[in-house]
Amino acid sequence: MFRLLSNVKFIILSVIFLAIFLANAFIFKNFLVGTILLIGFFTLTALPLGQAAAPKEAQLAQFIFGIFSLLSIIALVGSSFYYLAEFTAPVAVTVVLLSPSIVWLIKKRAGQTAITAEAKHDPWIEHFKKSQKISIAVAIILALLTAIVLIVTKTATEEAIRSPWEIITPSIFIIFGLAVILQISLLARGRERVLTLPLVSAMLFVFLTIALFVFPLGYGFDSFIHQATENHIAEFGTITPKPFYYIGQYSIVLFLHYAFSIPVDLADKLLVPLLAALLLPAAWFSAAAHLLKEKRAAARSLIIIFLLPLTSFIVTTPQGLGNLWFVLLILLAVPRLIDRENRPIWPLVLGALSTLLIHPIAGIPAVLFLALLAADPNNPNQKNQTFARIFSWIIILFGAFALPATFVINNLRSGQGLGFDFSALAPVELFHSLRLDLFFENRFSPILDFVYLFGWNQILLLVIAAIIGIIWSWKNLKNIRIYLAMTAILFINYLVISSAVDFSFLIDYERSNYADRLIPLAVFCLVPFLIIFAGRWLTSVMGKPIVLRATTIILFATLITSAFYLNYPRKDAYETNHGFNVSRADIAAVFDVERGAEGIDYIVLANQSAAAAAIHEFGFAHYYGDQFYYPIPTGGTLYQLFLKMNESPSKSTALAAMDLMGVDRVYYLVSDYWWQADKLRETAKTNANDWWSVENGKIMIFEYNK
Repeated sequence: MFRLLSNVKFIILSVIFLAIFLANAFIFKNFLVGTILLIGFFTLTALPLGQAAAPKEAQLAQFIFGIFSLLSIIALVGSSFYYLAEFTAPVAVTVVLLSPSIVWLIKKRAGQTAITAEAKHDPWIEHFKKSQKISIAVAIILALLTAIVLIVTKTATEEAIRSPWEIITPSIFIIFGLAVILQISLLARGRERVLTLPLVSAMLFVFLTIALFVFPLGYGFDSFIHQATENHIAEFGTITPKPFYYIGQYSIVLFLHYAFSIPVDLADKLLVPLLAALLLPAAWFSAAAHLLKEKRAAARSLIIIFLLPLTSFIVTTPQGLGNLWFVLLILLAVPRLIDRENRPIWPLVLGALSTLLIHPIAGIPAVLFLALLAADPNNPNQKNQTFARIFSWIIILFGAFALPATFVINNLRSGQGLGFDFSALAPVELFHSLRLDLFFENRFSPILDFVYLFGWNQILLLVIAAIIGIIWSWKNLKNIRIYLAMTAILFINYLVISSAVDFSFLIDYERSNYADRLIPLAVFCLVPFLIIFAGRWLTSVMGKPIVLRATTIILFATLITSAFYLNYPRKDAYETNHGFNVSRADIAAVFDVERGAEGIDYIVLANQSAAAAAIHEFGFAHYYGDQFYYPIPTGGTLYQLFLKMNESPSKSTALAAMDLMGVDRVYYLVSDYWWQADKLRETAKTNANDWWSVENGKIMIFEYNK
C-alpha cells in the first residue's frame, strides 16, 4: 500500500510539505488546505516512525504503529508544555517543523528490516481474480452506507429529544442490515482484503457517527465541558486550575487546531469516532494475522468488532479516547507476545503513558498492562525468570485494588468523603445485585425482545466466546495469558468499586458510572481470545453446507444491527433515556438570561442541557468561589437546590441558592418536556419576581431577586 521513500524523495517531499505548511500556518490559515496538509503530515511521518516501531511488520501494521506512536508523542509533548508553561500555537508549529527530520532519524537509528513480497501479515499481498459480483457487492455496500448518512443528515435536529431513533426512520435498520449481510459475506470469503478492510472502516464510521450527524449542536454533556476547556486553552494557552488528567486529549485537539487550522469543536467531535474507524480494524487485522497465522481467518474475525461495547466511541470524551488507546495497546502488543521476538517496546510505553494523560480510568490499567508485559516471565528474553514471575504477581495483587486506591487518594486530596462497605462483597450480596430476571424478560414485541435479549446478555455472550477461544488456544495460552491477568485485575476492581466503594456524594444515576466504565476495558482484554474464536469458528462454518453458512451470516447481521440500535440512547418499551440533547431553545434561553442580567452577578437553576448550552456559548464565564454559575450534575449543593426547586418552586429555595453563591439574583429555567412542567410553571409564577418564555414557550425563565 505504501511505497518506501528514499532519502532524496523524503527530503524533497518534506521541504515541499513544510513550505506549504508554513504558508498556511501564518498566512492563509485555511481549513481545507490544513486538512490536506494533515493527511500529508501523517503520510510523511507515520510510516517512517512505524518502521522504527515495528521493523518486522508489514506496511499496514507499521502505518498503524506510526499513527498510534505519533499521536501519543503529540499528547505527551503537548501535556509537558501545558504543565511546565503553556501549550500554544508556536509549540505546535515547531513540533510539525521538527517531526520529519526527527522521525527519519529515529527510523535510521532503529534500522529497517525489509518486507518481502511474501510478508506473512500484509493484507494487501494477495492474488485474486477481478470479479464482477465482488465489484457489485462493494458498490452496493457503499451505496447503502451513503444512503444511511444522507437519511441521518436530513433528520438532523436542533430540538430537544431523548434518542436519535425518535426521528430517524426505522427503515434505516433494514438498509444497515442489508449492508452488514453483504459485508459479512465478503469477509467470510477471506479474500479481497484490499477492499474489505476499508469497507469495515467505512461501516464502523457510520456505526459510530449517528449522534454526530443527528445532533449538530453537540451531543451529551461531558463533551461540551471538554470542548469549552479546549477553546479556553486555545485562547489563553492554559486554564486555571490545571486539571491532573484529560490534557492528553486536549493536546491532540489543540495540535490539530494550532498547526492545521481545524476548528476546535470540529476536531473534538471527529477525533474518537474517526480514529476508531480508521485504526481499530487495521490494528485488529494485524493482531489477528499473528494469532491465527492465516490471513483469511484474520479477515473473518473482523465481524466481532461490531459486537464489542463501543458506546464510548460515539462521542469524543477523554474516557472514549482513553478506551480507544487501551484497546489499540492490547492489539498492538500481540505481535510481541506471539512471536516472542525482541521487538521495540517504546511504542507501547508511549501509548500507555499518553493513555494515562488522557484518562486515569483507562490509563492506570494501560500502565499495569505495560508493567505485566515488561515483567512477562514467559518471555525468553527475560534475564531473570524467577524475579520476573514474582514481580508479575506483585503487579497483579497491587493492580487488583489500584483504581479504588486512586479514588481514595483523589477524594482525600479534594476533601470529599469516600467510604467503604466491604460487607457488600459477600457472595449473597453479590448474587442479589445481579439482575438475572432481565435475561429472559419480554415486552411482547418480538423485534425488541430479541434486541434486548442480546443487549442484556452482550457481555455474557462475549465472555462465553472468549472462553471458547481460550480453550482453542490452550496449547499456546502461556504466550497471551497476560490478557487473562488483566481481565481478572479489572474484574476485581469492578467488584470493589461497584459493591464496596460509597459514592453517596454523587447523585443517584452517577454512582455506578465509574464502575461501569471498567466493563468495556475488561472485554477489550479478552479481544485476543475473541479473535481466535471468531477466526476459527467462522473458518469452520465456511466449509459447511450453504444453509448453515447463510444462517450464520444472517444471525451475525441481526446481532450487529441490534448492536447498532443499542449503541445509542433509546426511548422504547424497554428503556427510556432520561437525558435530552442540547436544543436551540436551550441556547436561546442562556443568551436571554445573560442579556437580562445586564452585568449583575447571577446564577441559574436549570437542567444539564441548559448548563451545557451555557458552557458551549460562554465557556467558564462566571464562577463564584469554586462553584460554576449553572448546576453541574455531579451532586453539588447547587444541583441539590435545583432538584429541590423542581419539587416545588419557592422563593426560599431561590434565596438559599443566592446565599450559597453570594449573589442577589437567580434564574430558574423550566423546559416544556419535563413531565410536570405545567405544574412547576404555575407554581413559580406565584412567587417569582418576573417571568417570560423563549422559543414559543419551549423554555420559561423565572427571575428571583433578593
